[in-house]
Amino acid sequence: MTVLTPILPLIKNDLNVSSAAVQQLFSGYLLALALGQLVWGPLSDRHGRRPVLFIGAVLFVLGGVAVTLLSDIKWLVAFRVLQGFGAAACMAMARAIVNDVFARTEAARQMSTISMVLSVAPALSLAFSGWFAERAGWKSTMIILVIGGLLLLFLTYSVAKETNQNQLKKINLGSILMAYGSVLRNPMFT
Repeated sequence: MTVLTPILPLIKNDLNVSSAAVQQLFSGYLLALALGQLVWGPLSDRHGRRPVLFIGAVLFVLGGVAVTLLSDIKWLVAFRVLQGFGAAACMAMARAIVNDVFARTEAARQMSTISMVLSVAPALSLAFSGWFAERAGWKSTMIILVIGGLLLLFLTYSVAKETNQNQLKKINLGSILMAYGSVLRNPMFT
């Protein structure tokens, strides 16, 4: 997400569009990232973590490739949304896989380590995306994201094993909505 922040002015100038139009690249991605996790989690309960992770990585890569090839802001926003939706699958599966593989205490420890890495990554991405964009243009940062997505795709295909050993026979939309409702009513989460 933070890769985009330093390059927004470059995109605005390159495409000759308004700041509001360029801001949609960020907003659309965040919206897809948030809502996508609500979709991918239940799908992975039914179909498994590995296929959802693989599909998410494919969507992330496809969105990134399209962003590097296009120069129309409306299409860029659409493909950033696709990228965010793919990233949502990857984020949700990271948490789900940790919970599948580790016992509760160890899962908490692993998630703590992941959270630490994720707190450092935005600072690094802010610095390096600006540096790359200055030297090779704003699309170079998108190419780096595509390379990262391709690496995840390769690792998912060649190394990752299915961790959900208790896949649901069917998805019960009513129970999912009730669970989301109970979370929204819980003061700890609101």
